[in-house]
Amino acid sequence: MQNGWAFSGATATKAQAHRRRCTSLPPLQAGEAERLMAEFLATRGVSVCPTRYALPTAQRSQDG
Repeated sequence: MQNGWAFSGATATKAQAHRRRCTSLPPLQAGEAERLMAEFLATRGVSVCPTRYALPTAQRSQDG
C-alpha cells in the first residue's frame, strides 16, 4: 500500500502515469487557479449552491 491506497494492475499503472504527469507540471501562476475555476464554471453546467446551504465536512483520519 502506498499513501493509504491500494491499487492493482491497470489501475496502478494509470495512477502512476497520472502522478508523473501532474508532478511534471509547472507551479500555478498568480491568479491562474481563479481563472481556471471561472473558465470551468462558465463552460460547464454547474449549479452553485448558496453558502447558507453548504455544510462543513469533518476531516477524519484514514488510519483507523
